[in-house]
Amino acid sequence: MQSSHLVQHKMPQQYNDSIIINIGQILGDNSQIEITPWNQGVSWLLRERQDHKYEYGIWEIPGFSIGYMEKAANDSGNQFSIPDDVKEAINQFEKHYENHSSTALWFVSRSIEAKELLIDAPFIFWCVLEYAKRQDLEVDEIFVLFGSKRKTILNKMGFEGTKSQIKALKHIQFSYSFQYDYVPKLIQFFQTATPQQLASFEYLDFDIVKAINQNPELLKSKWIYHLNAKLSSNIRSIVSLHQDTLGLLDALLETRRKNRVFGCATIEALKELHDTLVVRLNDKKFQEAEQRIFPDSPFEDTPSIRYITNAKMLHEEGQIQKHCVYLYEQRILRGEYLVYQCIGEERATVGIRFDNGKNRFVIEQIKGCRNHAVSDEVEEEIQAWFYEQNKFKPKPQLIIHD
Repeated sequence: MQSSHLVQHKMPQQYNDSIIINIGQILGDNSQIEITPWNQGVSWLLRERQDHKYEYGIWEIPGFSIGYMEKAANDSGNQFSIPDDVKEAINQFEKHYENHSSTALWFVSRSIEAKELLIDAPFIFWCVLEYAKRQDLEVDEIFVLFGSKRKTILNKMGFEGTKSQIKALKHIQFSYSFQYDYVPKLIQFFQTATPQQLASFEYLDFDIVKAINQNPELLKSKWIYHLNAKLSSNIRSIVSLHQDTLGLLDALLETRRKNRVFGCATIEALKELHDTLVVRLNDKKFQEAEQRIFPDSPFEDTPSIRYITNAKMLHEEGQIQKHCVYLYEQRILRGEYLVYQCIGEERATVGIRFDNGKNRFVIEQIKGCRNHAVSDEVEEEIQAWFYEQNKFKPKPQLIIHD
C-alpha cells in the first residue's frame, strides 16, 4: 500500500486553530499545507498551486520532518503543539526508521494503542506500518493491528515473537535508517541466539547483529555481551582481533585451549591474551626464521614504505604491530604474497596478494597496531604508491640462496 491509499478515510474538518505552512521549498512551488490540531487528530491538507484543490490523507512528503514542521510553524507565527513524549518518540523514530514518520503522527494522534507502541516499542510500531504498506491494508485494519498482541505483529513480519525477542527488539539500537531489507538479518540473528543469550546483552545494535550473523561462534564469547556504543562502532576490528587470537592458538598447536579466548570478558582481556600469544609464537619461531629469504618484490621501496625481505623481519613486524602477519610466511615463500611496512608518524603493515584471475597484484589489507584501521591519510599514501607502480607486475620468482 502506498501511503496515498490511506486517503480512504473521512475528510477532516478545517479548524480555526489549524496551522498553514508554506512548503514550496520542498515541493518547488507555492504549495501550502494545512495541519489540523492534535486534539482533533493531526491531518494534512495540501493546497496545490495548479488548481487550488485540496488533497488530504496520510502520506509522506520527502524532507518533511516533524522538526521542519515545528520550525515552519514557528516561523509563520504559529505553534505546532503535540505532547512532549510523542514529540521525542517521533523525533527518534525519524532518525532510526525509513519513512512513515508523518503516517506515524497521523495514527498516534488518533489511537492510544499506536501511541503506546511508538513510545515503548518503536521497532514493532514500524512493523505495523511496514506490514500495512506491503499488504495494502485499509485504515480500520491498521487500527486493529495496532491493538493486537506484539507477538501477533511480529509473526506477520516473519519473527517468532517470543518474550526474549520482544524484549531484545525493545532495546536494540539502530545507528542508521532501518529498512525492510534488514528484517531477514534480524530474523537470522534471533534464530541463532538462545533466549539466555538474548537476555545477556548489556548493549545490542544492528552492527553487532551483523557480526554475529557472519560468525555465530561469537555468541560463545563473554566480551560480546559487554559492549557499548563506542566499542560497537569498532566491531570489525574487535572481531578481527578475536579471530587472530584463535589463529595464534592454532599456530601454537594449542587449539584445545580456545576457551581461553571465549572466556575473555572484556576487550582489554582479549588484547592482553592476544599480545601474550604473539610474544610466545615469536619466541618460538624467531631463531629458525632468520635464514629464510623471501622472493624479490617487483615494487620499489620508498623512505616510508619498505618491503619485508625475510622471515626474521616478518616476525619482528608481528611483534611490533602486535598481530600475526607471520602466518603469511609460506604464501610469501611461494611468491603468492608480499608484505610491506609503512614507517612514519603512524605505523602500518600492508598485505599484497597476487590475483591469478587478474594476473596482477592487489592490496588485500592495510592494518595498524592490533589490526586497527589506519587513518585516511596513510591509506591514501599507500594506495597512491601502489597505483603508481602496479601497471603490470609478473608474479615474483622464488630466489634460491646458497
